[in-house]
Amino acid sequence: MTGWLRRQLPSLLILLLVGGAGAWLLMRPAAPLPGLELALADGGRLSLAAQRGRPLVILLWSPGCGICRDDAGRLADLAPELERRGAALLVIESGAATAPDPLPAYPLALDPERRFLHASGDRWAPPATLLIDRKGRVREHLRGALDPARILAWLTTQ
Repeated sequence: MTGWLRRQLPSLLILLLVGGAGAWLLMRPAAPLPGLELALADGGRLSLAAQRGRPLVILLWSPGCGICRDDAGRLADLAPELERRGAALLVIESGAATAPDPLPAYPLALDPERRFLHASGDRWAPPATLLIDRKGRVREHLRGALDPARILAWLTTQ
């Protein structure tokens, strides 16, 4: 082994380990969306499994969440654009037992028992946005306030 290689070997090993870990993260399967049926605020029901076949944007909200209340106005502006691009939209309000008055124009599921969060192993907590691919797999988990630009950019890849 040459002197140069002997000096560079630790750095090369680190690069291989970091590169391998990065490749594993990119190749690991995406988390599947829980196959639940949820009660909608308008009295209907929505099956998450039935949403497969098109991109799905899920916003996770909770009662009393200031960020969630602020996002409601931005979501009202974003919802028609999501529909125009062929994406489904669903807001899941975890812990909410009663519907707001008036009802929003977008689908709102009430989940007072937090079934969705528990079915997902409590991986995703409000406020958050889940970007679901056509096969029902969670591709991105965005924490915090609604990010319309990032959602629309993601949709261009679907």
